[in-house]
Parts: sequence; structure tokens; C-alpha cells
Amino acid sequence: MSALRPLLLLLLHLCPGLGPGHGSEAKVVRSCAETRQVLGARGYSLNLIPPSLISGEHLQVCPQEYTCCSSETEQKLIRDAEVTFRGLVEDSGSFLIHTLAARHRKFNEFFREMLSISQHSLAQLFSHSYGRLYSQHAVIFNSLFSGLRDYYEKSGEGLDDTLADFWAQLLERAFPLLHPQYSFPPDFLLCLTRLTSTADGSLQPFGDSPRRLRLQISRALVAARALVQGLETGRNVVSEALKMVSCCWLRNSKDPFPLNWLLSPLG
Repeated sequence: MSALRPLLLLLLHLCPGLGPGHGSEAKVVRSCAETRQVLGARGYSLNLIPPSLISGEHLQVCPQEYTCCSSETEQKLIRDAEVTFRGLVEDSGSFLIHTLAARHRKFNEFFREMLSISQHSLAQLFSHSYGRLYSQHAVIFNSLFSGLRDYYEKSGEGLDDTLADFWAQLLERAFPLLHPQYSFPPDFLLCLTRLTSTADGSLQPFGDSPRRLRLQISRALVAARALVQGLETGRNVVSEALKMVSCCWLRNSKDPFPLNWLLSPLG
């Protein structure tokens, strides 16, 4: 608002009725020499400024008293104030849009990198611990991380299904390895995975690990997705607000930020 101060001070010169208090009409200076000097220095044509006070009944912003402000001068001051205010809004809005966009981009890159690092670290750990056995079944873990990325980047849905599928596939692969002396048909393994997913929890081949993993992953992904969506939404809201203000100015509408409100301390 500091950029509007010079224009507001100009209007003070044009509205001498505001300077003195009540009952001081006799002290009002009848000459407009000071106003002509100030506005002339700012490039205003002196032909638009009367040499002495005139009736202000034609004014829209300043009080309708005796004044040095003609209709033409007032309109030019209003246009100057509008241009100044529009510049302030656009500069502040553009800075906010760029800030939100930069934060969105940096956090998005950071979280994606964290997912990649987690996947790589897990692969290294399991490869070192289980060697070829892990390599033969690495597709299960790769599928898990693909599902986590899809949840974060795209749908925002199906996280529980992704985790349930991971544990089911892991059980189908691990159970025959733990009992190599038996041969299990696919129907048996399918039935086994269904029993472990029942609500009563009668079968828990992995103990409490599925619940704890679900809790940790859900907290991280839900919070990250909420943050990145909030930054994106904030950027879009500010961008649309600037478009609305610009459209109103193009239609000569003062509705979003009426100049009478901006200059109300003078009226």
C-alpha cells in the first residue's frame, strides 16, 4: 500500500476541505497554487487544474465541497491509483505463485527420491542377506513400490489393496519355500491367502508386521500427498484470483477492489 501513498497525498491537496477541522472555513486557502505545483511536477497538465477553488459537487472520490480537483484530474488520479494497485497485486501474486510452485516442485522431487532410495536400500539389504533367492522374487517388492508411486502421484486410492496384494504374493512365494517337502497346488495357496486376509485374524503368518507396515506407510504417503496437493491447490487459487481481478479491470469493473474503498480515508 506504500506505493499508493503519493497518489493519496495528491488527493489530500485536491481536497482542502479535509485539512481544517469544523468551523475553520475561513482559514481555507482559496488559491490552488500549491496543488498546481505538486501535480505539475508529476506531469499533470495545468489546464486540468483550476487556479482557485471550485465547487466539488461533480466529484466521486473527494468530498463534494470546494476543491482544486476537476473531474478530469480526479479521473486521471483514479486511473493512476488503479494502475499502481494493479501492479502491487500482480507483483505480490506472481511472487506467491512462483513460491508455491517452487515448493511443490522441490518437495515432489524430494519425496520421489526418498521412494527410490528406499527401494534401492531394500534391494541391497535383501540381496546381501538372501542372494539369489531374493533376486528370484524381487518382482514382488518392485510391484509394491510401483503401487506406492501410483498412490502418491496419480490415484490417491488403493493403498490398502496394494499392501494386501504384497503380503498375499509374499505368502504364496514364501510358504512353499518353507515347506519344500510338500507340493502345494495353486488352489491351496489361493485359499491360504484368503484365510490370512479374514477380519478375525485367525491366521497371521507374518505376525503384526502387516499392520505396522500399513500404519507407517499410510502416515507417510497420506501426509506427503496432502502437502503436495495443498501446494498445488494454493498455486492454482492465487493464479485464478489474479485472472479474475484482471478480467474485472478489463471490464472497467471496480468490484474486486473498489477504488472508492482504497481512497475512502480521503472521503
